[in-house]
Amino acid sequence: EGRFRRHSDLDLALEGPGEDLAELAVAIADAVVGHDIGVDVVRLDQAPPRLLARIREPGRDPAELE
Repeated sequence: EGRFRRHSDLDLALEGPGEDLAELAVAIADAVVGHDIGVDVVRLDQAPPRLLARIREPGRDPAELE
């Protein structure tokens, strides 16, 4: 947990107007093409309560990760 490894993927939670999120999702997909990384995207307004609670938990500063 908390470590980015060779087979890690990118998990993103998006919030905002639907049309903006659609454009953002396309931009994200374009950005990772050719980088051998998977991306999981969820809209906050469609996330199950348990996932939403986990997303809302305080995170860690990436600069402090090993």
